Amino acid sequence: MSNDAAVRTPHHASLVFSALVVMGYGLFRSANSSIYLSHFSQTDGSFIFMTDATFNMASAFATAVCALAIVLLSSFKNLPRFSMPLWPAAAVLIVGMLLATTNLGDLVPQQWTLGLSVAVFSIGSIAMKLSWIEIFAMENPTKAIVHIGCASLASSALQYTLSPANGSLTPVLTIAFLVCSALCLQETRCRLRTDESFEPIPARPCAEARCKAMNEIGDALLALCALEAVIGLINSFMLAASMEFAGAALVPGMAMTIASVLFCVALLVARRIPAASATFRIAFPILAAMVVFVPFMSEGYSRLFSTMLLVSYDFVALLVVCQVAYAANRFGVSSYALFALTTGCAKFSLFASLVVGSAFGGPHIEQASSTVRFLVLSCGIIYLLAMAIVLLSRDRKRHERKKGVSKNEAPLSSFGHTPKADEAADEAASYTCEKIPADEATPYTREGASASSIQAPPSANESETDAFEETCQFLAAQHGLTERETEVLGYLARGRTNTYIAEELSISPTTVRGHIRHIYTKLDVHKRQELIDLFN
Repeated sequence: MSNDAAVRTPHHASLVFSALVVMGYGLFRSANSSIYLSHFSQTDGSFIFMTDATFNMASAFATAVCALAIVLLSSFKNLPRFSMPLWPAAAVLIVGMLLATTNLGDLVPQQWTLGLSVAVFSIGSIAMKLSWIEIFAMENPTKAIVHIGCASLASSALQYTLSPANGSLTPVLTIAFLVCSALCLQETRCRLRTDESFEPIPARPCAEARCKAMNEIGDALLALCALEAVIGLINSFMLAASMEFAGAALVPGMAMTIASVLFCVALLVARRIPAASATFRIAFPILAAMVVFVPFMSEGYSRLFSTMLLVSYDFVALLVVCQVAYAANRFGVSSYALFALTTGCAKFSLFASLVVGSAFGGPHIEQASSTVRFLVLSCGIIYLLAMAIVLLSRDRKRHERKKGVSKNEAPLSSFGHTPKADEAADEAASYTCEKIPADEATPYTREGASASSIQAPPSANESETDAFEETCQFLAAQHGLTERETEVLGYLARGRTNTYIAEELSISPTTVRGHIRHIYTKLDVHKRQELIDLFN
């Protein structure tokens, strides 16, 4: 699928289509969480989303195996669009819910109950997730990010209606949410199938495209795996050492709500989302400082720490979904393979950390108290986070060097950037997945001009000035640039700095950077030299 095909579809601008995507994905997220929790909803409390170590280990391992199977299948066979089963996946999830909450589980031999529950949950959950990720990958990247953010906010609100406190009503609502989500997904698929602007599935992407896609999501994936490992280590140790605290069952819903609100604030107010590496660097010193004091502080402190940890995890998880959808759209790779790979890596990290934490905190270890063992574990967690920071920094620097960014230039910050040079601002503008164009009135499409307005490229015998102007007008018409963006394009192609352009056009440097982001996005370039090459 090409980017042109993704941005031309008229259904994406429809409020009905947006409502279907937002509500459908929000319903699925809340139902999926409810089904996961239903396997141990009878317990009095939990620590950060977990109460049963065996189920968590088995679930993480089974999900990783399913994800690996999908990656291998995608490697040997080019999976066609909408090939992921919809209603069978929903039916499997419903069976898993019924096994956990009704007497249906009594019909299964006791030794098979855990394996069957884990299998149906893992298969159904990952199939539904991949189906929704495919929809996001087919959308305009800007629209997809907005839909993901709004759906996460809707999911947080819906999650409170599925609290185990509602008793027998919770399974009924969960199944209803899941069916409604499947209906929304089916309708979005039907709309996209009938949209003639979508091109046929492209041939299998080359190895270079796959490498570029992995490089795009690399830092987000590494941050997610590190946070999965930290959560698994702490959870499993707490459970094994019986270090629970009251009110922990409310932490997951609260953390999801906070993360969704922060994501939407960054998305709709600041109109940009931070890089996963920047988010991780902000969370690292806070989490590393707080984890050491967990055994010594009150239950309120433990709730605060676990909430902050899960907020960081949920926020990075949202970034991963956005990055996967964007990378699959931009580089034409399979969204199935890309998201399955990220899910497999994350769940394998969780599984390994659950095993280590459970063994380290088990009651059979009598050489030291649980507090001392937790302090030793804290050192390991801090080391794990520190190594992730190092690897994230290396990955980001390598990514920037490929884009031609100097080591002396300022990196992107969480919700803004303060470049020390105009070229740094240009490079920052090229991170189109991490920034949302502010000018929504300008169509994110190349159909802004009619066929008659697109002139032929300038001939060789014209003067240099006329040829330059004609080339500028040709590119503007072909890629749907606005009048102001066309003016900025001319200055950029002549090598003018951002400060010079701002003074000439009597606008602020911030506005200039915004126009440059739009120009880079529409012309599909990533730095000034690539833009100049278009004129040469």
